[in-house]
Amino acid sequence: MVLKLRKRVKPKDIVQLLLNHRSLTLPKIAELLDANVGSIDYHLKRLEEKGFVKVKRKSYGSKYYVPDELISLSWKTVWEFAFSFIGLFLSVYLLLGGFNPFYLALAVSTGVSFLSSLYRLGVEKSMKKRQLLEKVSLF
Repeated sequence: MVLKLRKRVKPKDIVQLLLNHRSLTLPKIAELLDANVGSIDYHLKRLEEKGFVKVKRKSYGSKYYVPDELISLSWKTVWEFAFSFIGLFLSVYLLLGGFNPFYLALAVSTGVSFLSSLYRLGVEKSMKKRQLLEKVSLF
């Protein structure tokens, strides 16, 4: 009989996995991390106490997830993105109506604004995730 050693799991590993998946059950987390269910359960309870993880209890099992408020984007960033998208749409619409150097310049500038706000959305989301993982690593 060969005993298989399971790797040691850290709370950060569990949170990283939950950030990559919307929600997971305890057995699925243990399977994906190739870890003991008991150690995953222990870490999940600690993470839940600290507010890093929440649980939805169902009759068929509990699903664990990272609360949206820990990684949600600021309204300012979302509004900037929305307005730049509307500006891009309107300028392209005007440009399609007929060639005009003013409309071309407007389309280019709003396109750059749109891409920059899209980039900021991604950067802010990844920074929030990184900050969350750093907090988890400290406890």
